[in-house]
This record gives sequence, structure tokens and C-alpha cells, in this order.
Amino acid sequence: MTAAPRPPARKPWPLWPIALAIVVCLAGYTWLRLAYAKPGKPHEPFAENRQRAESAKLQAAGWSTSEASYETLVDLPAPETAIHTLPVRPALAEELFRLSTENWNLPIEYTAVAAPARAPAGSDYAVFFQVELDQARAHIVGFDLYRKGADLIVIPRWEPYPPELTPRRPKTGGRLLIPAAALPAGHYRITLLALKQSSQWEVEIDGPTDSRR
Repeated sequence: MTAAPRPPARKPWPLWPIALAIVVCLAGYTWLRLAYAKPGKPHEPFAENRQRAESAKLQAAGWSTSEASYETLVDLPAPETAIHTLPVRPALAEELFRLSTENWNLPIEYTAVAAPARAPAGSDYAVFFQVELDQARAHIVGFDLYRKGADLIVIPRWEPYPPELTPRRPKTGGRLLIPAAALPAGHYRITLLALKQSSQWEVEIDGPTDSRR
């Protein structure tokens, strides 16, 4: 009896169409990401949720928050108001520290501060200073402002220097601009927090007093 003939063997699919399809899909996805991705800081849900929770705690405790711009300068004007040094952080700063989830990176001390004793409401308030930093591989890029009633506490924000731009001495000077909205008309006590000793002075903002203070 003759055996039945075997069916012809199936030829395997060629791999090059599959590889080409993968390359085309990856190229298309990359182009879409580059063309439509939003520039700026990436979405960080955990950090954003923590920041919202901290803002809610601060607001419940009577604090309002804002930011001050900063620019580096060499020459400082003569002081217009008496600046006091505080060897111990004020009680409000300790309260703020307990409410905050961030690690404070404070400078060692402000070696010179110049700010007006009076200023008109509705305009930015300029503070000139020289400061000794705690580390040479970081620099100040801005300031966070925390106000509760008549007290305004100022804390610097930092970014690391690239290795090729590390300064020889961890000192800097410049001007910070407190926005007008952060200081409505009234009498205030401003504190620049530092590790060794903080700097504090009082200022009168002229204009109709804000009833929300």
C-alpha cells in the first residue's frame, strides 16, 4: 500500500515587514510626542498633591504665600531703615517650619541689607542684600514669601551650579522684588531667615489699609 504524500512545508513569514512596521510605529510615536508634548516641568502627581496639602494647611493656619523675583547685583544702596539681627528664629518661623513639608536650605547670614522704611501701596518693594551661602555649589534663583498678619517671612529658593561654573566663594548679592499684592497697605515686619542669624526690619506701606489682614 502506497503512503499518502506529505503536505508541502509552510514557508515562514519574512521578518522584514514586521521589523519595518515596528520602526515606523516608533518613529510616528516619537514625532507625535515631540510635536504635541507640552513644554515645561513634567507632571508630578505626588509632588503636586503634597504641595496642595501643604498650601491647605498654611491657609488654614492663616498664612498666605507668594513669590519674589530676584536679580544679582554688585553695588548696594545705603540702608534706609534700621535692620536688626536675630540670633534665634522668631516663633512664627518655627510655626511655619512645622507646617512645611520642604527642607529649608537657608543661607548662613545676610551680611548687608538695604530696604526703604516707607513705600507706596500698589508698587513692588525692593530689598537689596549681600548674603553668605551655606554651600558654594548652589545659587539663589528666587524667594518664597509667607505672610501672616503683619509678619512677612522670606526664604530663598536654590538651584545647583553646573560644575564648570562653581564660584570660588559662596557669597552673592542682589535685589529681590516683593510684589505689591504681597504687601497691601499697612505696617509690616519683614524677616530674612538664615542659619546663623536672621535679619529683620519694619516697613510702612502707605495707602488705604487692607481689611483682609
